Amino acid sequence: RLGAGFRTERIRKEDSSANGPVADRQHAWELGASHPLSAQWVAYGRVGRSFRLPAVDEFSFVATPDTILQPQVSRDVELGLRRTAPRQKLEVRLFRSALTNEIGFDLEAPGSFGFGANFNLDPTRRQGIELDLTQQVAERLSLRVNAIARQAKFRSGPFAGNQVSLVPRQTVALRADWLPLPRHRVSGGVQWVGRQYADFANTRRLPSYAVADLRYAYEWKHLELALSVNNLFDRKYFSQAFVQAFSGTLFVYPEPGRTFFATAKVQF
Repeated sequence: RLGAGFRTERIRKEDSSANGPVADRQHAWELGASHPLSAQWVAYGRVGRSFRLPAVDEFSFVATPDTILQPQVSRDVELGLRRTAPRQKLEVRLFRSALTNEIGFDLEAPGSFGFGANFNLDPTRRQGIELDLTQQVAERLSLRVNAIARQAKFRSGPFAGNQVSLVPRQTVALRADWLPLPRHRVSGGVQWVGRQYADFANTRRLPSYAVADLRYAYEWKHLELALSVNNLFDRKYFSQAFVQAFSGTLFVYPEPGRTFFATAKVQF
């Protein structure tokens, strides 16, 4: 099986700065193939080019009024194996993306509010391996494991060879889904996130953390009522932080503690 796609987009942004309006055209394409190796195993691969435009809160929060954020461009390669069995789904994939003009944030830049601004990073590369396994361990109980080992580094520039900040090297998630009675569903899981750097110079590391969640849902015809708890054990952790270069101060943005949600959903 072969698949191909192409998209072109014309961009125009009105700008009151000295640079005037911004006009650009970007292209995205993808070419993929898959081939069955047996009744259960399929091999697949794809190559492509993608782009991301700066969001409104990004292109308006820059170092100077005449700074123009360029679109982020990525050239991607992916290879994988997929297994589908009556009680198991397994997928293993290798991925690699070479990015140009990746959009990032610099706390040291004199931004619109006196500190911090968005900017285009030097060329970067992200690559790694991902495993995703779903196993039916009983008639009404299934488990899912997702694990990723990744590397995100600068390809050139003053930080060449350094890790891109705020990108963990490893993440592991374990989830369970249980149907104790008809129309009743209990699900939950634990996610572990490995260490990551807070700055491009790789001088300050953020500690790893693990959080759990739990959810109960009742389904009746087209209605679903649910109660859920995020950060079940009320862990104190953070996933966003920045380092001030001249002082070495670490600015930390804590994540919420234990949080409760009640939701109702109707399907039409």
